[in-house]
Amino acid sequence: MMRLARSLARSVAAAIRHDPEVERMIAAHTKSWRPSVDRFDRNRPLVLWFAVGVTTSLFPFFGTVENLLAKDSLVEANLRIVSLVKAFQTPGLDDFTLFLRIRGTGRSW
Repeated sequence: MMRLARSLARSVAAAIRHDPEVERMIAAHTKSWRPSVDRFDRNRPLVLWFAVGVTTSLFPFFGTVENLLAKDSLVEANLRIVSLVKAFQTPGLDDFTLFLRIRGTGRSW
């Protein structure tokens, strides 16, 4: 099954690579196309994995932004809680929460 998938991927890649329209676009835009080609170089596989890692690590961030823009109910509740805590924020409360945080880490004051 894996050999079939590899063969299919190679066939599709070869068809795309040798398409006249794609070759024309590559020739017209070599400076912008070169970094994309370098990512798929077999001699430098870490570049590809770095690009994949950066892309997948951005998914949670964009999911949060999407929820914020869509005014998701969980985001709205979180904003209300933050507003409530900010309303009661005083220097004494800041010192108390700092004290609890330091005690929770096991360090001394």
